[in-house]
Amino acid sequence: MLPKEPKRILLVRLSANGDIVQSFDTLKRLRQRFPHAFIGWAVGEAGASLLKPVMPWLNAVHILPNKAWSKAWVWELLHLNKLGHVDAKVHHCLNEIHAQHYELAIDVQGLNKSAVLPFVVGIPHRVGFANAREQARFLYTATPACLGGFFQPTQHATQEFLSLLAPWNKHLEADLPDLAPLEWKPPLPKTPLFNALDVAHEEGKSLIGLAPFTMWASKHWDSSHWQGLIESVFEKHPHALGVCIGSPAEVEKWQTLAQGLSQNAQARLIHLEGQTSLLQLMHVLKKLDVLVGSDSAPLHLMDWLIREGVHSTGKVVSLLGPTHPLRTGGASGKAVNLHVNLPCMPCHKKVCPLGTNACMKTLSVVTVLSQL
Repeated sequence: MLPKEPKRILLVRLSANGDIVQSFDTLKRLRQRFPHAFIGWAVGEAGASLLKPVMPWLNAVHILPNKAWSKAWVWELLHLNKLGHVDAKVHHCLNEIHAQHYELAIDVQGLNKSAVLPFVVGIPHRVGFANAREQARFLYTATPACLGGFFQPTQHATQEFLSLLAPWNKHLEADLPDLAPLEWKPPLPKTPLFNALDVAHEEGKSLIGLAPFTMWASKHWDSSHWQGLIESVFEKHPHALGVCIGSPAEVEKWQTLAQGLSQNAQARLIHLEGQTSLLQLMHVLKKLDVLVGSDSAPLHLMDWLIREGVHSTGKVVSLLGPTHPLRTGGASGKAVNLHVNLPCMPCHKKVCPLGTNACMKTLSVVTVLSQL
């Protein structure tokens, strides 16, 4: 029997960055539904900084070393932690969570590594998806909802995660109390690159964010398409500038892409790839008029900023192929999710099983340009 008014709640979403952002709505609903509860979040090291903007809704953040936990969770499940197989940082995090005496855990991730965590620290009530992947469902004490599936989803991922709160959804959403607006001002370095964003606004120029790269090769739009889009945008909008978004690992990819552009187009790019932390990236996104890119963390961040009212004038244009637009596209009213209909879509594979990437290649420059 789940507690009707839990006082200490742990939300589990260890990774990945885009999925962490899509779980913010679940955290917000928990805070609205249980305004006086102690709420913690167990998260991996890589995405921990993403939680700083939503800290007003949290009481604690428990950071689990990603790689160490991936190796350690089996030993913890088997209660063999005394054999020295578990990293010291993992032990510290587990002890930290155990000391909070959480009575309820909600596993938004639905994998073995996330379901094991509340089990081994002894949280009595553990909520997860009935059709969670791997064997995670056997570690839950309650399964009030199912994942809609990657291939024929019925709702957006944010709504799927919210469905885990069904046992406490007696109140209509309109009856839930409003939360204070989120206020955060991550500092940007005082460099010519970042100053160029403010100068562009002062001069009345439009800022178009470009996020071409993701961890999945199947999500990539061809470089020739990106080059054609950038050239066309600058030709059509003489006062627009492009803002290059990407991680440090994507700097070289951006350099290769930019080399195929005309000198005029190259001169109108602001290269911020590899220059920002995740928090700084959020601040950069707030300055953009529109962000265009593949299914990736920057797209989900921008979409969340718009939905939360932090960036009321922004727009998202998502280029989708192997993932379903209904489930993983932008969810705000200012999001445009572009895709083509092919029999093989969505495959939800990191690498195209057919070796063609046809779902992305078939998406034309003209179609994307029409939305910018």
